[in-house]
Amino acid sequence: MIELLGIETFNAVRAGLGGAEIAVPKTSVLTEDHLIVRRLGWEVATQLCDEFASSKMYIPKRDPGNQERDEYITNAIMAGVPRNEIALNLNLSASYLRRLILKLGLSGFVVNEQDECGTPPIPPTVSSGGLTRHGAFCVPTRHPTPESRASGL
Repeated sequence: MIELLGIETFNAVRAGLGGAEIAVPKTSVLTEDHLIVRRLGWEVATQLCDEFASSKMYIPKRDPGNQERDEYITNAIMAGVPRNEIALNLNLSASYLRRLILKLGLSGFVVNEQDECGTPPIPPTVSSGGLTRHGAFCVPTRHPTPESRASGL
């Protein structure tokens, strides 16, 4: 639609009819009383009818690639802003924000804090729950690779 009508006309159509499913009439049957003409004005309505006459279409409510919103979410996540605060600032529900974060590939992203020298903090250790002697702590380890195993065993 944008390629055929241009971005300005598309934005006018979306602003006037966003969220509606319409049957686009032929330009010859348009009158001043027609819903499309009342909502869009004569010029935009005739452009729409010239390109899409005799078709049924859904007019999206807003740009699905909302660039400004996505940039704000990305920058806020990178800056460590709490997700509840981001949702409140954008007037979004927490569940919808989670879907957007997943779509943007930021799910599970955590900002690594650094000290004054730029060194990341040492990750916290996890207690073994008393399963090892002397209250030792467990830390995640990788499984040995064939190259690191003792040969001949």
